[in-house]
Amino acid sequence: MHKYIAALLLSAGLALPAQAEIWLCDYDGHWSTLNSSDKGVFSWNVVWEGNARGGWDINGAYTDEYGKSLLSGSCNDRYCKLSQVYHSGELKGKEYFWKGNYSDQANGNNKTINRFEGTWGTTPSAGDGLWRAVASCVRQ
Repeated sequence: MHKYIAALLLSAGLALPAQAEIWLCDYDGHWSTLNSSDKGVFSWNVVWEGNARGGWDINGAYTDEYGKSLLSGSCNDRYCKLSQVYHSGELKGKEYFWKGNYSDQANGNNKTINRFEGTWGTTPSAGDGLWRAVASCVRQ
């Protein structure tokens, strides 16, 4: 039955839906504020999903001393733009912006070590501070 449907779609000139590549990454990181001693640590549990543009859509639960938030965005050519909105804690309702570059290092079958670093801020230019994180990632 599945072969019949696939043949019908192909004969009609329609593409079969592609299975997106998905990775799960658990980051531990730290951030700092420029011209200030304010700094902290965070955890970020991320789903990376390949998109039709040849890049990645990423999102995940982020936690630090100020509360819990969703940090999400997209990446192309190892460069990402992200937005963060706190849904609990001292910063509930506040939005921040993150930019950064990442690298991957294979760590066995379907596993990588992912290193991520960049800037964050209260505007899309993300110029208020620095951040860095490392994760173990597993392909789904």
